Amino acid sequence: MPLPVSIRRVSEHPQKTPRSLRGTFAGYVSPGELPVSAIEQMIPRGSGITPLDSRGKETVPVIFLFGKQRWVRNVWGSWEFQYGFGLEYEEVLLIIPDLQLPESADLPAIPRVTLYARIFLNSICSSVLGRFMYGFSKHHGRFESGSDTFQAYNRHGHPIFEAGIESGTGSISEDSVNAIRELLASPVVFAGRPNKSSGCAISIRQFDYEVSSEAIQPIATTITVDEKFTKKFPTQTFQTVGLDRDPNGSFQCEFPWVMTEYRPAT
Repeated sequence: MPLPVSIRRVSEHPQKTPRSLRGTFAGYVSPGELPVSAIEQMIPRGSGITPLDSRGKETVPVIFLFGKQRWVRNVWGSWEFQYGFGLEYEEVLLIIPDLQLPESADLPAIPRVTLYARIFLNSICSSVLGRFMYGFSKHHGRFESGSDTFQAYNRHGHPIFEAGIESGTGSISEDSVNAIRELLASPVVFAGRPNKSSGCAISIRQFDYEVSSEAIQPIATTITVDEKFTKKFPTQTFQTVGLDRDPNGSFQCEFPWVMTEYRPAT
């Protein structure tokens, strides 16, 4: 039986094509808020990562991203390696924006970074590859989705995330689209397990999303997040309006993306 793998040449200039992970996200993006204490619990111990501008605030903004990842594949130099496991899967992410790295000679000076704090998906292969090849802390789950609902369960079958979705019909301003581009362009931090000698190892990745207004549609959402999703913080429910009514509102999208190692601008 042949291996479910294909390899093809994608560039004549391998030195100009760094190793990358590529795919397309088709799903939903919705804002929320969590207490500062909950955010501090989800930031890996020993990493030194802290929220920006959280003094005197009880909550800080977070983002829920949920839907399908499609045609995920690796590219090394001029060759694309496409494996037949996990090319398409469902996932839900809890994203914490507006964080700052600790001052360190080993880390680049970046004004702000984003942490992918919790990731659940229904592909064991993608979970394992993500952990060992890129340092993603991923958890296996089960999903059920329809035209106006999205539900996620952990590996024990306990419901951890539920979203009700209502499509909008309003127009989206170019300022809102630019704000999405800026948000998704922020470098993404993944932190490994802490150790006594050197604290927590930090890796920084760069996601480049092809954001276009034609691929965005406003939605309203009602989201319930269980304590097993947010590391034992009490269950939370959020109601949001669409991006046509609020510049920080919810939206449906389909964005191709490329992930590479972060390289400071020179």
